[in-house]
Amino acid sequence: MALVGTNDYGVDEPSAQALLQRHRDLEGEINAYTGDIQSLNSQAEKLIKAGISTIELAAEPDVMDVDGSTEEWVNETRLVPQEFWEDEPVERIEHKTVMEDRPVAQVKGLYPFSGQGMVMAKGEVMFLLNKTNPDWWSVRKANGQDGFVPANYVREIEPKIMQVSVRRAEKVQTVQRVKKTKMVKTIVPVKRIIPAKPQSQLKKKVVNDCQHVEKRQKKINDTYAQLKELALKRRALLEDSIRLFGFFRECDDFGKWIKDKEKMLRAEDKTDNVESAKESLRNF
Repeated sequence: MALVGTNDYGVDEPSAQALLQRHRDLEGEINAYTGDIQSLNSQAEKLIKAGISTIELAAEPDVMDVDGSTEEWVNETRLVPQEFWEDEPVERIEHKTVMEDRPVAQVKGLYPFSGQGMVMAKGEVMFLLNKTNPDWWSVRKANGQDGFVPANYVREIEPKIMQVSVRRAEKVQTVQRVKKTKMVKTIVPVKRIIPAKPQSQLKKKVVNDCQHVEKRQKKINDTYAQLKELALKRRALLEDSIRLFGFFRECDDFGKWIKDKEKMLRAEDKTDNVESAKESLRNF
């Protein structure tokens, strides 16, 4: 009951995923006892229908006389917890920089031009960086020089496909060792004490067996139902925890991206001359 009622939902996305996997194994063990519970209920109903209502049991004396008693060792089959390590796959998100093919706008010079620190030959092909100004377009020559040319001196041509670096989120599969516990049927030696006093000298007690069976049956069924309900709630909470940690991680990544872009924009010198526009485009 303590395992399904714990409030440990992990500290991050990988730990929450590991807890969910362990909980699924625990749920499997819990559901495996459904057949045993049904068999126990069937036996209890047969006892009640058979009219077995009273039975005489030997009550233990107030003071046990161990003098003259004998001991014996018997083998019993019991469920013993056994720990083992198992490799489990864990999936996490990593951001990697990859190269992608992107179209880059190009222009071709219609007329020769010289001015604003730029020299353009007729027919020269350059990259188009910006055309927000209807009169002057920002271009980049093949030698890497940036500058502005008159918009009516060039025309756009077919874009050039180039490789650019892009940050992309990818799922990465890793394996981690997780300690688990399973119940194993084991034969263990058990010491029993056989009292020397004859059974006839012990006091008798009468138990209402029918009432006792019903109470025990109800208690077992209620406890098992509560156990399954707690297991179901914990699985839902662990799944919510994984989604929440994933949302926080994506928010952190997006926040870092916004701060980087904000620094770049604040660093720009906001003036209206051509030279400042050239410098801001280089920095961007």
